[in-house]
Amino acid sequence: MIAKNNVKTVVGWMIILGHLGILIYIFLGKTATWDMDRKMTAALTVAPVFAAYFVAVVKNFVAGAEDAGTGPKVNYNYALISFILPAILLLGIIYIVHIFPTQEFSKPEKLQQALAGLEVCLGGTVGFVVDSLFPRAA
Repeated sequence: MIAKNNVKTVVGWMIILGHLGILIYIFLGKTATWDMDRKMTAALTVAPVFAAYFVAVVKNFVAGAEDAGTGPKVNYNYALISFILPAILLLGIIYIVHIFPTQEFSKPEKLQQALAGLEVCLGGTVGFVVDSLFPRAA
């Protein structure tokens, strides 16, 4: 059993830092091979899911500022799904950004499709985790 607030902290920071890292990598790490249009397209493809989760995580962290306890215990299945799904999908996004362009994968539309597909998967599957860990105020 793992404390839910510990899971919440790790997942929240993973989502925030993962997406910030992706955006920083797009703008600073791809300067040699990407023009500004490609950078903006990639960033704007990643941004909507990041913005939604960023707001949910920050709002929940601020609302729970005085909650110093570990919270209820959750089982390992819950904890692993909460950690592994976002990690795999964020790593997938980083990988796509890193390898683009290659000889087989060079069209900007394909980059946008791959990023959008991974972000849709992130939004759809990790959305359940985020809704559970960072519920909206009633």
